[in-house]
Amino acid sequence: MNPHENGNGTHHNTTPLHVDSPGIYSRKKQVKFADTVGLPLVQSRIFRDDFENLPTLQDRAENRPRTINKEMLQLCFLQPQNNPMLISNVLLHHVRLEAVNISRSNGLVGSVLVHNMSYEKVVFIRTTEDQWATSKDITCRYLTTVSRDVDRFTFAFVVNIDVGGVLEFCVCFRDDSHQEHWDNNYGKNYKVIKIQVKQLGGRVRTSSSTSHYEVLSYLQIAPYY
Repeated sequence: MNPHENGNGTHHNTTPLHVDSPGIYSRKKQVKFADTVGLPLVQSRIFRDDFENLPTLQDRAENRPRTINKEMLQLCFLQPQNNPMLISNVLLHHVRLEAVNISRSNGLVGSVLVHNMSYEKVVFIRTTEDQWATSKDITCRYLTTVSRDVDRFTFAFVVNIDVGGVLEFCVCFRDDSHQEHWDNNYGKNYKVIKIQVKQLGGRVRTSSSTSHYEVLSYLQIAPYY
């Protein structure tokens, strides 16, 4: 019998096997060159020694985001309009600050609620920038009627204080009998401070001239009553 035949007369595969490692058999590997499959044998690259157009350190410094110092006002009290007892306090104390917003021109714009207890009403904001050594009155004007018992007045004024300075104000309603009713935030007054922030690359941080602790020192917020 042919040694490559089995008992059925068929032939075994006689392709030689290549031994890579003990116990592992694989067919002999074939080596192909790049040009035989249509690829170049050599790839060339050109390196230039022209450094004239590379950015200098000065160019990088000029293109770096610049620091912008910006002054802004910050309220140091809670918005009274969020107090669920606001209307009740208006009827009890006859006048209450309703809301205050900071305008783009570093001013204050707000509204006051007044008890409709007299036909003639004089409503004004009394402000100070030097801890009441001097003061100025800002007249409020009638805006609308909230209910049968409550009218709304509005005010707006510019705040002229330096960074770190404090503006204090309170609200007064004088009825037709010339009796005055005051809202001074339960003895603490309403306070606004001016801070300076630094903006660099889209990030804003408080400057060292007005530290976080200095800001907190003014946040003596009275609870709602």
